Amino acid sequence: MEKLFLDTNLLLDFVLDRKPFSDQAERIIQLRFTHKKRLFTSALSIANVAYVVRKAGQNPFQVIAEMMDWVEIVNLTKAEFSQTIKSTFKDFEDALQFYTALEVGADVIITRDLKDFSSSSIPVNSPTQYLRTIKE
Repeated sequence: MEKLFLDTNLLLDFVLDRKPFSDQAERIIQLRFTHKKRLFTSALSIANVAYVVRKAGQNPFQVIAEMMDWVEIVNLTKAEFSQTIKSTFKDFEDALQFYTALEVGADVIITRDLKDFSSSSIPVNSPTQYLRTIKE
């Protein structure tokens, strides 16, 4: 079963219905049900989503509870922070995302911020790129 690691921007596109990106985010999330994909994200992303949806006037407890039905949340440990500090990534948060994805054995990272993952040894796709690989 393929493991997809979802970056924060894709999660926010979905839960905040940010057009034009939310349609593709929804299609990625539906792959869990239609194509038996496993979806992962980091605890950091969940915390960021909770913060942003609260600022947008939504109930973060409800939003996160609903997300937990379809995405697996990966804890951050000292190991990911240690690897991040030693990494060649320019962005601290993106490095944490990468090392969390690596920890779960993700097959691909899906994000709209492709340039921030240029140091990734895991394939990185935009939602558009990844959806092109799916046979309907």
